[in-house]
Amino acid sequence: MSSNTPNLGLLKKDPMVDGNETFNIETMLNENWDKIDEAVGQVREELGNIDVDIPEASLTEKGIVQLSSATNGTRENVAATEKAVGQAFQAGNERKAEVVAALIAIGIQASTSETWAQLIPKIGAVIRATGNATAADILAGKTASNASGPVTGTIPVLTGTRAATGTARWPDGALAVYPEQGYQKGGSGDGEIKVTAAQLQAAEPNLKPWHYRSDVNMFGLQGSIPIRRPDIDSHINADGNRVSFGPYSTGTSVPYLYLGVPNGYLLEGVEWVRHHEPNLHSGNVKNGVSMFNGQLVGSLIDGVNSAKYATGSVTVTSNQTSYLFHELVINTLTFTPKLVICHMATTGWSKRNGTAFVSTDYGAFSSRLAAQDSFGSDRGGSFSLSGYTPRANGFTVRAGLSEDNAHSYTLTGAILTWLAFG
Repeated sequence: MSSNTPNLGLLKKDPMVDGNETFNIETMLNENWDKIDEAVGQVREELGNIDVDIPEASLTEKGIVQLSSATNGTRENVAATEKAVGQAFQAGNERKAEVVAALIAIGIQASTSETWAQLIPKIGAVIRATGNATAADILAGKTASNASGPVTGTIPVLTGTRAATGTARWPDGALAVYPEQGYQKGGSGDGEIKVTAAQLQAAEPNLKPWHYRSDVNMFGLQGSIPIRRPDIDSHINADGNRVSFGPYSTGTSVPYLYLGVPNGYLLEGVEWVRHHEPNLHSGNVKNGVSMFNGQLVGSLIDGVNSAKYATGSVTVTSNQTSYLFHELVINTLTFTPKLVICHMATTGWSKRNGTAFVSTDYGAFSSRLAAQDSFGSDRGGSFSLSGYTPRANGFTVRAGLSEDNAHSYTLTGAILTWLAFG
């Protein structure tokens, strides 16, 4: 559908609606051109009647401005020419170069390629020296300035591991270390202070080798307390120089055996302190006398001692129903036995007993059991010794007790008594 423009009223056609209409040169071209020409003529006429009065320009008003090439003037109603701008720019570069040179002269990095926005903060950072620091307050090799001018530091810079000049002890026991005078960055490497063992001992008198174990090294000091390690059965030998026998206190007659504990550190697991006394055995104790809570029972019989005599007994058990066996090992004698007599008697209701002997010169002899059960019947059987081996401090022999196969009863146990003669 056709429409008109808002200002000149020019005719417009809508291609979607009027697309099939015949193009009208009069309405679509000629009339539109006439309207445009008439509007242009009116504008020209109106412009010719305008009388414009343009004032001179100022800082507050727009207007006509005069050009000037001066670079040192003070007027504010003229405009700079290209020449004046170029001269001013050149002068600005020269001043920038002077400023950059001045900054570099006092140790501040600067360049003419930097803008004034970059240089101005550097200029503002320049402060007139007013400090009171002296060379003794500044690190060696570093420079500064005070009100009197430049200063070169003299404080030594310490590198590497340094030795402590001394040590002391605080009232609470803490260690005080005296470092060298100078600057040290701290930490590992260039910050380490070495304290010798002698300096530690000077600060702590109790840091002595004889105060701790010989397998411990503290700050280069090896301990000297001996370590007493247990041997068989977690025992440790007593100090042989400090073994004595006497009363508990002066004026008393009750005897005590004193074992000197050896100097040193006792490792965990040590249960006993012992002392070997070869003469402390049953053959040197009166027969029937019990010592050490029954652990040593004497076997010495008056009038027989010169014959080198000893005796003892053991309990024999077995899971067999008709046979008891025991290997008797004696190693506490003070002589080599020439004759050993053994007697075994059962402890169950089926009574059995027998006697046999062994001799270095004659071998082994055994007797038939006198075997009786609870009904008084003879059940037979035998008792024998074998494998006899005499030694300088005792002997070994194997004892066997049995009943005949036709009359087997459970042998619950037996007492084996032995006698040895030298």
